[in-house]
Amino acid sequence: CDIAGHAIECRLYAEDPAHGFLPATGRVRVLREPGGPGRRIDSGIALHQEISPYYDPILAKLVVYGSTRHEALQRMQALLRDYTLLGVTTNRQFLLAILTSAAFAEGATDTDFLHRHFSGWQPETTLSEQLIAIAALGDLLQRQGQGVASSGTALPEAGFVTPWHHYDDWRLGGTR
Repeated sequence: CDIAGHAIECRLYAEDPAHGFLPATGRVRVLREPGGPGRRIDSGIALHQEISPYYDPILAKLVVYGSTRHEALQRMQALLRDYTLLGVTTNRQFLLAILTSAAFAEGATDTDFLHRHFSGWQPETTLSEQLIAIAALGDLLQRQGQGVASSGTALPEAGFVTPWHHYDDWRLGGTR
């Protein structure tokens, strides 16, 4: 079997890398999971969902593929830049900082990589509640123009369907 190409996976967590990777909680105010060639997003989060401290903090697995390592790296950087989740602190900016570092691009990674290159890392900016509200409103207006319901659920007739979309009222652990 011929194996060709390169894949990179990043795990998006509800955690704060700037404060010792402490778990983060909050409500998902804006969520945009961009698609595209060579991209795969496995997640179970939804707009308006409460992220609590009672479950594993993983929010999504982001996977990209490219014919070369450089192409895969470029795709993951773009995916992390395009991925929008507001309302809960995540490790997205930290992952992007790692993937855009020269040391990572050169493949100079080992078990001391994070300590050597990112021990004092801080996010570029933090978002105020007002900015999150404005972003949520803009996202809502755009979604309404694209056939997405105000509840944040995808409308299948508009072509926006997630792997978790169901046409009935089935819920894990629930009854019908």
